[in-house]
Amino acid sequence: MKKQYDEMFKKQCVELVVKEGRTISSIQREFDLGNGP
Repeated sequence: MKKQYDEMFKKQCVELVVKEGRTISSIQREFDLGNGP
């Protein structure tokens, strides 16, 4: 089953990358994103 995330969560993840200079892969690891079924 595909995970769905609300708009606020998505915006917070983008802010971590843009404002804090975090990498996308670090966000994926921290929030357990991008893992297949």
